Amino acid sequence: MFVRFENDSVTVTEGAITTFKSSPGTTRVFCARCGSTLTCATVHFPTETHYHVGAFDRAAELQPRKHFFANEQLPWLKLSHNEQGK
Repeated sequence: MFVRFENDSVTVTEGAITTFKSSPGTTRVFCARCGSTLTCATVHFPTETHYHVGAFDRAAELQPRKHFFANEQLPWLKLSHNEQGK
């Protein structure tokens, strides 16, 4: 699960990171020590970076305002109509 932030609005405060160009125009960032996914940035959304929610110390404090790809959700995930982004 990813959360979207405007570029440069989040700072990585500890740990070494490594960058990988996974496809043309898409860059992914991982923890250099354990390989955990941190971010994904793409030319399709040039002003934002998508962060893996597990990268945050207090992820439970992040409240969703909109969901993307709700039509691809797993059957056990229940979103209210307001949250589906439709």
